[in-house]
Amino acid sequence: GAPAGAGAGPGSLLWMITSYDRGRRIRDQEFGGDKLLFVFRLLDEARLACEFGYDVTVAFLSAYDVVGDPDFTAGVAGKNRTRCARTGEDMPIVQRRYPPSVRGALAWKHRILMKELWDAEPKFDVYASMEDDMYLTFHHVQRYRAHMEALRSRGLDDRLYPGVVRYETRVPNPTAPPGEFDPLSAELHDQFPWEPLRSPGRIRIADLGDVGLGKYAAFTGGYKAINHQACWVLDRAHVARLNATCPLNKSGVGARKKGYFLAPKSTSGEVEYWTGALQLFHDCGLIKAVPLDEFPMFLVHHMSNNKIKMPGRNQNQFDMNTRDLLDMAMKQPVLHGIDEVMDIM
Repeated sequence: GAPAGAGAGPGSLLWMITSYDRGRRIRDQEFGGDKLLFVFRLLDEARLACEFGYDVTVAFLSAYDVVGDPDFTAGVAGKNRTRCARTGEDMPIVQRRYPPSVRGALAWKHRILMKELWDAEPKFDVYASMEDDMYLTFHHVQRYRAHMEALRSRGLDDRLYPGVVRYETRVPNPTAPPGEFDPLSAELHDQFPWEPLRSPGRIRIADLGDVGLGKYAAFTGGYKAINHQACWVLDRAHVARLNATCPLNKSGVGARKKGYFLAPKSTSGEVEYWTGALQLFHDCGLIKAVPLDEFPMFLVHHMSNNKIKMPGRNQNQFDMNTRDLLDMAMKQPVLHGIDEVMDIM
């Protein structure tokens, strides 16, 4: 379960990183870097969360021995990446290692771990899942929690979800090793959210002023292209509701059967459905709603940065950037109130 004493401050956080290997699997997809460098960044974010008061447990779901890799040991020790100065202790690390034959099914193994820890009291307050090259940060967790509470207080948590948008950039970090990019060096015009740009007409501005909220970029329609985000954050109440009510249509245990958000009985290896969060938008009925005035804070860098370099694939989407995406959304008729948002789905 969650660390003993969890509940003080912002609570406890389970930080789950899914990593198949250090990058060899996507060598033929224009990736020449080392994903262990990305894992270090994600560890740094977990440690930052600890410094700001969270009781953090880091979990690796992998097809290789992450924790036992000598480079991991050296990289962690060199910068004390697991040591939380606030507590004076190392963050606990859990590893679930699978054989390489697991392939795409690795994408739902974090749910098995969640179920195991869910049944052991106390439960975590926040759960964060990310693929190893998604630069999910402590600040993303904080923005999710703030907006989730605002939605929940207005009874909208069963319909809207403050999700994120992933992007790539052409701006390199000159101080980083080859293949690593710095998302902080990229402005909106240097960020390319290629997936929602496949169907930009599905991004609509929703004005929720009638319930005391602001404007949101609503990702209407359960389309894989616009909703795939390769990571997600959920609080304990959200996980409980999804596990009780969310139907699962990919499991092979019966179409639309409910109650399998945790520990799904599945052999499906559809990565995007599990770690990509498509289950939330396809079968759980949620609509991704990104606060318009904080849109840049909900962008997550795809650190592999390989899609932008793949000839003939998605290249027309890389002619447009985040600013273009928002401009196109703003030119469409505004949706007023939650009913208009739901009606367009």
